[in-house]
Amino acid sequence: MLQIATLAEVELLCKDDPIRPAIPARWRVQENLREVYYSEIDGVVWHLPVVGAVLCVAYTQELPTSEEELLSVRSGQNFAIFYSVWSNKKGQGKKIVKDVSRLLSSQHENIKRGMRYITLSPKTTMAMNFHIKNGAKLLQENPLTYNFEYK
Repeated sequence: MLQIATLAEVELLCKDDPIRPAIPARWRVQENLREVYYSEIDGVVWHLPVVGAVLCVAYTQELPTSEEELLSVRSGQNFAIFYSVWSNKKGQGKKIVKDVSRLLSSQHENIKRGMRYITLSPKTTMAMNFHIKNGAKLLQENPLTYNFEYK
């Protein structure tokens, strides 16, 4: 089940973010500007659902090419930047990217038609393989990151 995280949930979910650990929880959540999604999978640990995957999204006017640019770029409705995604179970990373993309394009009230879904991915073979395997196209290669686009 796909959920939008509250600030308290983001503080727990993102404390061990393997992609963008330096981004503060409070920055990650601002209504209509930045959101964190997570998926629950079957199973319970200490009376809490098991988190399958986490995806962090920022809505921007410009396309950021680094974490520093992401933190300072103007918010807007041109791009949904998927800047951090990780999973706790095989297949859940792919699933959350597809589920959030579908949600944003069909139901999310603050998303305009024509918004582009772009990643701000680390410049690693793992990130390259993950996004290409899941149908994204390499949009540009930057000094420290890749931008992939999902249709």
